[in-house]
Amino acid sequence: MIPLYFADRIAMWFGFLWAAPNSPPPDFIQWVLGRSMTLPHGNPAWLAGTIVYTAAFYFAIEFVLRGYLITRLIELTGRAWLAILVSSALVSLPYVDHGMWEVLPTFLASLVYARFYRFSGSIWPAVLAHWLLYVLLSL
Repeated sequence: MIPLYFADRIAMWFGFLWAAPNSPPPDFIQWVLGRSMTLPHGNPAWLAGTIVYTAAFYFAIEFVLRGYLITRLIELTGRAWLAILVSSALVSLPYVDHGMWEVLPTFLASLVYARFYRFSGSIWPAVLAHWLLYVLLSL
């Protein structure tokens, strides 16, 4: 999951650049390593950057773990339920060190997003639901 962490940090950095083009950007290397947060909470640029970053991040998750992985596993196994379980387990993996109180809700939410994808045939309902849940939990 380390590549996902770095992708997350890079997406957030570019989100901040987009949101605050006239502000000095955070030091890229320090930002990617998680050592620099130059824009404080409450700053409009921070809010805009967070919105862009989270939208890009959840799009990437849904694209890879639903759009590609579920489709590919169904092609290989012929079993949608297995593809959904494997995808949901992979999404939950980064939360193992946080304990079952984070793994279980993440796994269950992931099952719901996978069903959104399967019923709609598009990743967009899952991206929107994933992003909205993040926003609601961040309030």
